[in-house]
Amino acid sequence: RAAEAGFGSVGEAMGGIRYTTGSPDRPPSRYGVSLGDALTSLFTVIGVLAALNQARLTGRGQEVDIAIYEAVNALMESTMADYELGGVIRERSGGVLPGVAPSNAYPTADGADILIAANADAVWARLAEAMGRPELGSDPRYATHAARAERERELDELVAGWTATMESAELLERMQAAAVPAGRIYTAADMVTDPHYLARDMVLRLPSYQGWEVPMAGVVPKFSATPGSVRAAGPVLGAHTREVLSEL
Repeated sequence: RAAEAGFGSVGEAMGGIRYTTGSPDRPPSRYGVSLGDALTSLFTVIGVLAALNQARLTGRGQEVDIAIYEAVNALMESTMADYELGGVIRERSGGVLPGVAPSNAYPTADGADILIAANADAVWARLAEAMGRPELGSDPRYATHAARAERERELDELVAGWTATMESAELLERMQAAAVPAGRIYTAADMVTDPHYLARDMVLRLPSYQGWEVPMAGVVPKFSATPGSVRAAGPVLGAHTREVLSEL
């Protein structure tokens, strides 16, 4: 629809992700970030790199054409096949993925939410052991992926009742000791102080033209031989207009 006006939000809607985002008892929601714009930028970079590689081989350039709804739809997994082959339209499911359990955010005594992903059979058994309920790991009601899928809500209530009895730090320590994937649901305040973020140079601080020190995400991906860097937080609007128009 090249002749129509559009924004990233419209691309997210047409790409399918708005329909599947949010709680099942509420209208479609949106992500808290401009997902459509970011995805389109990433696919554009991939396309440009591929075109440059082809140009080196053939000596010819080409147009890289990407629409926002296409970039969003590329992440929608098997939704079209689910519909045409299985007659299933994926619906909104809140914080869970239907049929994958237990895998959700669970409360703690100090008010935090901890994401625990124990949906594989062996991992579920380890979680049951950590909960002090090892018999649940082999209980026919929960022992298999299919059985847990049928009792998703029941399992969430069971796990949440246990996690709510302890502080988040203790819960995370127990999950690490039991080799159960888990992590705190981060806010920006967590990100800028997390030792893993800092060790991986994922919190960069550069001065802006106003003199503010601006924290920003580091370079992704990391390269062993040619590591990337960020030289500046960004110029004032229009700072390079004359240079671009007169020299480039």
